Amino acid sequence: MTERSLSRFCRSFWVPALLLALPLTACGEDDLTGPTAHEGTLEALIQDRTPAESPAAVMGVDGQGHNVEGEFRGDLRFQVHVDGDWIDLAGMTEVTASTELQSGERRSAATAQVEAQTFERARVVVTNAETQLEAGSVIGTEIIDALVSLSIGGGGELVVELSAPLTVEADATTQVVLELNSRGWLTGSSAEAGAVSATAFETAAELWVD
Repeated sequence: MTERSLSRFCRSFWVPALLLALPLTACGEDDLTGPTAHEGTLEALIQDRTPAESPAAVMGVDGQGHNVEGEFRGDLRFQVHVDGDWIDLAGMTEVTASTELQSGERRSAATAQVEAQTFERARVVVTNAETQLEAGSVIGTEIIDALVSLSIGGGGELVVELSAPLTVEADATTQVVLELNSRGWLTGSSAEAGAVSATAFETAAELWVD
């Protein structure tokens, strides 16, 4: 084969070889950036039970019935306990979440990819929490005649901890629900004062795995 023929052969071989190599490189990059086999999805949700679902389904905490319309809003930070320290879960920090009071509606607040494992302890830290009551809401013998805003815990940290270990399974979705249980902390006196104590909220609220 002459030098000129060899040059034409090399050029004709190089282009198909390059085209074949490109898809292989792209596939390799996709494999490197995709989720690992040791991760699962953790989803955080928030809800407030309806009066019928509440533990105090017939009577409110003050011995009277509730008929409430309004909204809860707060910033959520989800943490797990690892080696003696509380660690923030990436993608689940400073999440602003809201839900309708006593509607039973469950809203998704955040999702994150987490290494599959069991955490002995998990919790949610709520800050800047507040609720608004619509006019016409009834709490015990108190009738709300105008829109009322209530600060919860003075806007500081409210901590609600899971009562059992949290297990995140690989290639599966684990749902953690923050249940407000507002019937336990929303009273006529708190509406009149425009404030709910941190103790009242933390005592009534729950965190559980669905």
